[in-house]
Amino acid sequence: MIRSVRALNLFIHDGSLTETAVNVLRTPSVGTWRHLEGQTYTSTFTFYRYNPDGTFASRAKVTRTIELNNDGSKFTSTGTVEDFDANNVLISTACPTETATRPE
Repeated sequence: MIRSVRALNLFIHDGSLTETAVNVLRTPSVGTWRHLEGQTYTSTFTFYRYNPDGTFASRAKVTRTIELNNDGSKFTSTGTVEDFDANNVLISTACPTETATRPE
């Protein structure tokens, strides 16, 4: 399945991050990021998904590698999204790619 998601990411200087997406069936995300080398970073964050009736659907864990451009205004990333059920059993995995631009 191919889809586009609009989201905002806030990378905080202490290595924490928050992310929110335009989707009423999920929570905002919380997680961490760190520098690997050069313009390469990694981040991991978690959010919860809900069914249209408001019941719990899954917990999503996103892990990604981020390549920042030279002036820090854009990045691209690749990663994995793992969805876990209420018993913490892996129920699906996806491999997203991302492009991002720093807001002005």
